[in-house]
Amino acid sequence: MKVDLITSAIEEFKRAAQRDLKWLGGYKQDVLLQYNSHWDLTQLDLASMFEKSLYSETTGRLWGGSRYSARESMLAFLRLDSHFVRAMFRDLFQEEKDLSLRVQRFTEHAALMAKEMHLREKQWIDHHHDLQMVSLYLALRFPAKYTLFDYPIFEKSLLQMGSRSVPAAFEFGKFTVLSQAIYKMMLKDEELQSLYQQEHPEGWSPNTMMVHDLYEYIAENLD
Repeated sequence: MKVDLITSAIEEFKRAAQRDLKWLGGYKQDVLLQYNSHWDLTQLDLASMFEKSLYSETTGRLWGGSRYSARESMLAFLRLDSHFVRAMFRDLFQEEKDLSLRVQRFTEHAALMAKEMHLREKQWIDHHHDLQMVSLYLALRFPAKYTLFDYPIFEKSLLQMGSRSVPAAFEFGKFTVLSQAIYKMMLKDEELQSLYQQEHPEGWSPNTMMVHDLYEYIAENLD
C-alpha cells in the first residue's frame, strides 16, 4: 500500500461523511455499544445474554438477518449445549494463542454443533459461521484490534490504495495487520473522529469498525 493513496482515500471518505453521515456505519457502532452493554460469558443464561448482545433495532445485516442466520444458529447451539459454546468463545478470545488456529477451531466446532443438532434434534441446520462471522465476534470483543472481514471490499480497497499484493481470502492474520495500519492512520485525523463522536455522542470511542466503513466507501465510490 502507498501512504499517499491511503491518506487521500481517508480524506475523500471524510468529505463524503461530512456530506452524508450514512458512510459512518452507524448500525455497526450501535451493535458495538449494545454488545459492550450485555456481553458476559459468566452469565448462567448464556442464550439470553447472546441474544441481547447481538441485537439491532434497525438491521441484522452483520449476522445475516433475523431468520436462517449465524445469530439464530448460535442461539440454537446455546440452547443445545451452552457449556460447549461458552468454551468455544473463551478459546476464540484467548489472544495469547495463534489467531488462525483459534478461528479454525471455532468454525470447526460450529460445524460439529450443527452435526450434533442433527443427531439429537433430527434437524439439519447450517451454522453460517464463516470467517466473516467469526471476525464480527472478534471485532466486537476487541474493537481496537480487529475489524469486519469482507474479502471483496477489502481486496478492492487494497488495490485502490496501491497494494501490489493482496492477502488471500483465508489470510485473516495479514488482513488484520494491514487493517491495523490503516486504523492508526485514521486515528490521526481528529476531524474524522469528531464526525463519529457527533453521530454517537454517548459512550463512543474510536474502534476499527471505522476501517470497515472506509473499505465500504472505497469499494463503492473509488476506481
